[in-house]
Order: sequence, then C-alpha cells, then structure tokens
Amino acid sequence: MKENMNFREEEFEEILKPNRRRKLQKELNKMKIQVTHTPRKYTVVGVTELGADKQTFPLRKGQENIDCTVQKYFYENYRIRLKYPHLNCLHAGPVHKNIYLPIECCRIAKGQKVMKKLSDDETKNFIRKTATSPSQRLGKIKNIVHDQNFSADPLMRSLQFSVSDQPMDLDGRVLPPPTLKMNKNLNPRDGEWDARNYSFHKCAQLNCWVVVNYHAASVSPENVREFLELLEKIGRQRGMTITKPVENLSFRDSSSVDPEELFKELKQKYPKIQMIILIIQKFKEFYGKVKKAGDRTVGIITQCVTDGNVKNVKPVIVGNLLLKINAKLGGINTILDVDSRPVVFEHPIMIMGADVNHAPASDTVTPSLAAVVATRDVFASKYSIEVRHQTSRRDIIVELKEMTQNLLRAFYRTTGRKPEKIVMYRDGVSESEFQKVLSEELIAMRQACTALEENYTPAMTFVVVQKRHHTRLFCDESEGRGRSRNIPPGTTVDTVITHPSERDFYLSSHLGIQGTSRPTHYHVLWDDNDLSMNVLQSLTYAMCYLYSRCTRSVSIPTPTYYAHLGAYR
Repeated sequence: MKENMNFREEEFEEILKPNRRRKLQKELNKMKIQVTHTPRKYTVVGVTELGADKQTFPLRKGQENIDCTVQKYFYENYRIRLKYPHLNCLHAGPVHKNIYLPIECCRIAKGQKVMKKLSDDETKNFIRKTATSPSQRLGKIKNIVHDQNFSADPLMRSLQFSVSDQPMDLDGRVLPPPTLKMNKNLNPRDGEWDARNYSFHKCAQLNCWVVVNYHAASVSPENVREFLELLEKIGRQRGMTITKPVENLSFRDSSSVDPEELFKELKQKYPKIQMIILIIQKFKEFYGKVKKAGDRTVGIITQCVTDGNVKNVKPVIVGNLLLKINAKLGGINTILDVDSRPVVFEHPIMIMGADVNHAPASDTVTPSLAAVVATRDVFASKYSIEVRHQTSRRDIIVELKEMTQNLLRAFYRTTGRKPEKIVMYRDGVSESEFQKVLSEELIAMRQACTALEENYTPAMTFVVVQKRHHTRLFCDESEGRGRSRNIPPGTTVDTVITHPSERDFYLSSHLGIQGTSRPTHYHVLWDDNDLSMNVLQSLTYAMCYLYSRCTRSVSIPTPTYYAHLGAYR
C-alpha cells in the first residue's frame, strides 16, 4: 500500500478516509490474497468501513451467537496482537459470508494475471527491465529464427515456403531536421536542441498567479522561495515576464483542503487569475482531482510540480517547466523557420490529430473518450481541442462532424482565413478498420466543411498513424545515435517492406534513449492534396519538432500527441 498506492504510515493508525478506502477497494477488488496466519487464500470483495477493533461478525459460542470483533477474534484464536487495530479490514468472498481480515495479515497471492492498468512506477520499472539495445535485440531475433529452423518444417516445405535466417537488407534515408526559430534560428542535432541561450518565439506574461504548497510537511517555505526565485530568473532569460505571486498558500497535506473549493475561492478573490502552481506529492489520484477542478469545474490553468523537484530544484527542471507554462498561457515556444516549412504551408493549412481512449480491458462500461486537435495559426504551433464521450470501446469518432466544425471556426477566428488544405493524422486505428474509418470519418469531415459553407471543399489528406506493430529497423552500430546506438532521427523507409500498391512509409522521428526505437508506420488512406511522398514525409517529420513540452523531437506528429494527451486526460 505504501509502495504502490502512496499510503502514509500515519494513515494506518486510524480508519481510512472515504476517498482512500474507495481507492483501496478499487485496486484490490477481485484480487486473490494469501493470509499469514493460515495457508488459505481468499478473494477480496470489499473494504469495511470500520476498523478491526469495531468491525464485528456473528461467532457461535456454545448454544448462542455473539458479536465478536475482528481484533478480539485474532488475539483469542491466533494470539496475534494487531499493530493497526483501527485500520479497516478486507471483506473476503463470497459476499454473503462474514469473512473479515486485518490488512496487516494479508499478502497479495503470487501468479495472478493483472488486468488493471499498471501504475507509472510499475510501467517505468517494466520498461527499464525489458529494454534491449538494438544490437542485443537483433542478436536475439537471429538466434530465435536459427534455433526454430522454420524452413525445415514439413508443412512449410510442402508449401514450398522458406524463411531466411538473416534480416532483410534495404535502403532507407535520413531526412534533414528542420531549422527551428525561437528569438533566433537554431539547428537541432540528433533530434534535440539546447534552448538555454534562447528566448521563446512568443513570450507569455504571468502577472496574476497563486502558489499552493499541498505538502508543507515536507516542503519548507525556504524550499518554495528558492524554487520561485529560480522560476522568475530563468523565466526572464526565456523572455517571459513573471511577477511575484499574488498569494502563497501552504497546507500540511493533500487532504487538508479540497482543490475544487480552493480554486472557487481563488477565482472569486482574483477574477483575473491566470494560473495556479501546485506543489504536490507524486500521487495520481490527487493530480486527477486538481486537473478536473481546474480544467472542467472552475476554469483555471494549473501547473503541478512534485515536492521532490521543489526541494531539489535544478535549472533544467525549471527550464522544462517553463516550456509548459509558456505554452499554457498562450505563448509559442518554437516555430518552423520559413525556409524549413514544407510547401503545403504556402496556403492556409489546418493540421489535425485524433485519438480515442478506451478504459482498461476489464472495464466494459466506462465510456470511451475521443479527442480531436487542430492547428489554429499559420505557424502550426497553437492548437484547439475538442473532446467527446462516446459508447464504450467504439473506435470510430461519432461526433467528428461537430468537432471539425468547431475547429474550423477556431482556425478562422485566429487567422481570418479558411484553410484551403486539411491534413489529418489519425491514431488508434488497426488495418481491419481502415475502410470503415475512411467511409465514416472522412465523410464527417467533408460534411463539416459544407455545413459551414455550401461550396467550401478544402483538399484533404487522411493519414493513419500506427505505433503498435512489430517492425524494427537496425543500422550499422557506427551509424547509430545515442547511448543505445539506435537509428538516427529522421530515418525513413518507403520501399521493400511497405505495401505493394498502397501508399505507406515508416519514419523514426525521435532519438531512442533506451531500448530499441520503434518506427511509426504511416498509412495514407486518402489524399486529394496530391502530396508527393517526399512532401508528406517532410511535413510529418517537421510536425514532430513542434511539441511544446520538451526540446526534443517526438515519435508521432505533435497534433496526434496532443490528441492522445487530451483523450487520456
């Protein structure tokens, strides 16, 4: 509980608060546990509202039933003196039976298949332990193919099939990185660039803002002061105007004050408030509360910083934080230099990204979330977003027509022009759904245009973005980049391993930091912009350099990345 769910030791001394109890129940529901006092295993069906010292169950003594507490029962029958008698108990199945177990006497049973989504720390550890360098991965693949000897299989031989034990050699090319512009031009190298001596292209002003320290038990006022001084100092270096916060609040922990109530008070007190910066623990549930209150309920921009980053503040952390703050306040971090813009930018163009997020596989009730993002300026650096709920596990975006209409209006309000070209990068579509997506979503986009103006028919390009595939590209180690010696950013392949008649290509636009880079597969479903493969690849690669949260190119185009974040938010 402490390691994976961020429970604190002092919480075990009393009954869990309702929200914490619900979280524990959600995590443990239907999970098998092994008790420490007997060899038995149980299935968890709930968490009691009372602690072991007050939770009772009917116990037969002689000819009558008496109400016995869990604490008393464990002492009298197993001589176990509970360390946390006030802590809630686990209710074990079946539901109609009164089986209550002290949490301290339970362990997670081994060998269970986990259907729930892994936590951030679990995911990080999983990736770290399974990451394999390109040379090691290629060696393992060769060994597997050699050991299996597929060509000797009788069925394969009867069909006159053979499988080579060597990987396929093919020619690719490395696209040149685009020149970026902040206050002056800069040239990325190996998919990254240093922004320390540059100012943002368009700098935001932060004049009315509040700092809320939700973990004052760990983060001292001195820590906060040093953090804010460095934030203001580096903000000036980046060209931003950051004044002193109008208020600096501190609470002992995240349970002290509800974010929604606090945000309403601050909004009423400071009607022109621009942002609230919150210092919090790395606690996903509370982070979700903050974002829900800020984004949906009150309408205030929020920026969270973990307590560890405030206590051990470093210029690089603050620099990365300012990338997000400037973008959230309407600033523009970087744009493509005029000479690096693909030819499609000669006309008004709106570049879109779309994704649909589903609940975990075990959840068939929670609605899916569809997010569509589109550029709304001539630099393709500012975005509008539309998010909708839809039927659980449905991949087609149901309300795409209305969402596209709103995005077109936003583009027109900002630029004063209607886009003559539209390029859609659609994530989350499998090959079996290509025709369905094309027939429904492309038509919805067309209808959105004609609904706004009868004869408005901009040229459209519809590209599916796929990351879930098993294709890997390797290069000579001498040509590799980074510590892992992965293929260089910009590596493109559009022959041999691509479709014989349809238009598709592989592009690895980012620098692989650990493990083996997975190239992104782009499949062109429709293109009446008549873009050549060179232009489409250059546009796609350039759009991977405009992600505002870091000074690196990312693995998919920025609109698609933002749609992914919007759907998962």
